[in-house]
Amino acid sequence: MKQILLLITFLFLFYSLFAQKPENNKQQLNNQLNLEGYIMPLYQFNDESNNFELNYLRLKSKGMITNFLGYFIQFDVAKKPTIKDASIDLKFNKYINLRIGQFKYHFGIYKKPWDFPTIYKPSIISHLFGDPRDIGIQLSGSVGKLDYYAYVMNGTARGVGEDDKNKTTLLSIDYSLNSNLKIGTSHYLGSRNFNEYESQILAAKRNRNSVYFWYDNQKLLMQFESIWGADYLYSHYGHYLIIGYHINKIVQPVFRYDYMQSDFISSVGTKLAGGINFHFSERFYLRSIFEFNNYSGSEFEFERMALELGVMLF
Repeated sequence: MKQILLLITFLFLFYSLFAQKPENNKQQLNNQLNLEGYIMPLYQFNDESNNFELNYLRLKSKGMITNFLGYFIQFDVAKKPTIKDASIDLKFNKYINLRIGQFKYHFGIYKKPWDFPTIYKPSIISHLFGDPRDIGIQLSGSVGKLDYYAYVMNGTARGVGEDDKNKTTLLSIDYSLNSNLKIGTSHYLGSRNFNEYESQILAAKRNRNSVYFWYDNQKLLMQFESIWGADYLYSHYGHYLIIGYHINKIVQPVFRYDYMQSDFISSVGTKLAGGINFHFSERFYLRSIFEFNNYSGSEFEFERMALELGVMLF
């Protein structure tokens, strides 16, 4: 069913873009076919190994087919070519907009790979979400300083087999206190078939919740988020604080404090990370990070070092 929905969306986008009337001019086509892309190679080093990989290589296109009908499609070609996103957008007004297809949903702070200036996602986000994409419907809009995002989704986040008979729902609300400070909350309600020992628990709860703030005055950056949730009888909790400061337009030291505990993996962990980012332009940056971890009360130990290059292609 999911493959059929993606195929229908892709065919609709293809037809809408190229089955245009001859009188459409070049400017209209430019509005309809807006190409973008970025590449992010990553070098990692730890006590056991070091490696270089192409972390991201994304090509995407978005545009408006009519005054209210838009589209978005994104390909990941870093390793194996795949369709990451394929959706159509119905833009009625600033209060109500509708998106249908496969897309990354809005939960907490994380939206784009460069939203976190310390390269790696905080532990609690990696543990609970991985790649937060799904197939479904998004209703979004803005009312004054408030932005809202409401979803009904199949439930395939992080590749787990959620119970498709009971769809996943998600609500996220952002509120801008001023031009520099934003607060928000997200609530994810899902279910999954959970295997415990030799038993299978049908439609076990899979819930996540978040509160956060994000301050950025173009010089000082602060991000804080607290996330908690449960899978069946197992609880998860974590929070993180990220601070960055632009010494000048190019150089930005960064720091991250990162804590997570999970009943499912019987683990409590704290990470400290620091590095320096170099923003050469809006389309070109270099980031570095050193991470140290502390699991279940042990001493802090070096975990890894990484360098990431980010290039916006066009």
